[in-house]
Amino acid sequence: MIYCFYVYHRQFCVYYEDWNRTRKPKDASAEEKLISGLLFGIKGFTQKVSPMGQPGFNCITTPLFKLHYYETMSGYKLVFMTDPTVQSMVPHLQRIYSDIFLEHVIKAPGYTPGGQVASPSFQKELNSFVRSVPWFVTPPACGN
Repeated sequence: MIYCFYVYHRQFCVYYEDWNRTRKPKDASAEEKLISGLLFGIKGFTQKVSPMGQPGFNCITTPLFKLHYYETMSGYKLVFMTDPTVQSMVPHLQRIYSDIFLEHVIKAPGYTPGGQVASPSFQKELNSFVRSVPWFVTPPACGN
């Protein structure tokens, strides 16, 4: 089950969408900052402990949720929060970035890199894509 999606540029959340969350955040801004801090901390941690000295992670799993992460060369960070049984969403995040975000946000006239995303066509294409993912509503069976 897919709960929500974030796009960050540097440390700022520029887009948020939720679908199957059973509990809405009391303070969305505080939650966005918490996730930004978590991403920054985990990236720094992986850089420190990596034998190659390079940061790198693509998901964090807890008993209650899984955070899927993809960072672009241009500093955008795409994040899905899902049920912990969902397999890696990184290929989907890459596709969202290359096929939807670049086309409907970055290439849009008047968009300033790092600015808030307010594109109705992006939202429409994102929703269509996410709803087509097989585990959008139903968590996958164990072992998937």
